[in-house]
Amino acid sequence: MKRIIKYCGVSHIITTICFILFSIIFNNVSAQTHEPDVILTTEGKYVKGIYVYEDRDLIILGRKNKLGMKRLIPFEKKYDIYSLSRWNQSERIIYKQDLKIGNVLTQTQMGDNINGILDAKERCDMTPVFIGSYLTGLSTVVLETYDYKNNRFFRGNSPTTKQFLVPFVVTITIDLFPQKISRKHMDPDYYTNLDYEAGFKYKRNIKRRFSAAGGSFLGMATGIATYFIINP
Repeated sequence: MKRIIKYCGVSHIITTICFILFSIIFNNVSAQTHEPDVILTTEGKYVKGIYVYEDRDLIILGRKNKLGMKRLIPFEKKYDIYSLSRWNQSERIIYKQDLKIGNVLTQTQMGDNINGILDAKERCDMTPVFIGSYLTGLSTVVLETYDYKNNRFFRGNSPTTKQFLVPFVVTITIDLFPQKISRKHMDPDYYTNLDYEAGFKYKRNIKRRFSAAGGSFLGMATGIATYFIINP
């Protein structure tokens, strides 16, 4: 999702007014029990907040972070938003097909693509990838530090900086082995839907890469830490 960090297209006056409005609305909403407003982004992410401002190009949500600080989050209609759901209104589709700016999918196709992203996020279990990558990262340290003369673990050469290449190699390698989508992970209504499948693969591959990188790095770190604990 593209966030307009510098509030492009919104003047300083409008930004100030929006923040004041947000403060007033937030204080008012906090005393009530209704649900927050929700934006569904074109990347398949739900963002909850309080609807503060809208014009031809932007929708601005206000929300509080974990520290309790209020902030404004601007979304550009052409690129960032698929739909907006106000707490007291039905979902409104914002996304529009526009070949000139790269929005090649129709509203229906984009909706199917996002459903694929959401299902992959929820249904794809990357635990096997993480465990396999962890063992790979750990084994590279074990092999490098193994004392082959005396057959002892973590008693040979100290780990080298080459170990830090392992997460990158594992992450790249994981893409060389494409994985078919299991139908048990998919919504039966979308078995033959190519837009859904594209969104599903996109999110699944991202999860695989993160799991491979995280698992291999943690395995490598475990091995290096073990070596220096045994050899202080």
